[in-house]
Amino acid sequence: MRAGGLRKHRIEIQAYTEVRNEFGERVKAWTTVITTNADATYKDGVALLENREAFTEYRIDFFIRQYHDVNDTMRVLFAGGKYKIEAVLPNPDKRLITLKTRKINE
Repeated sequence: MRAGGLRKHRIEIQAYTEVRNEFGERVKAWTTVITTNADATYKDGVALLENREAFTEYRIDFFIRQYHDVNDTMRVLFAGGKYKIEAVLPNPDKRLITLKTRKINE
């Protein structure tokens, strides 16, 4: 792997965890667990029409260092968008993890 190859983008990886709100109640919320540098490759983009509503769907592959503990229940925040992790693919030859993601339309 080339030194400095993951300096292009800054991403946040969030997990759905239980936290306490201002009243002391336990609630589920997305919390940032990892902030790291990544390389992003745009794979696909389509315009879809579902239930008479038009929206766009983007697929991005993120490449991060392999020492991060990431699974497919997490999500990625990148450039103002939220991306669901669909697959976590290790690449031990390059010491990377590939995160296959799809944009969440809210």
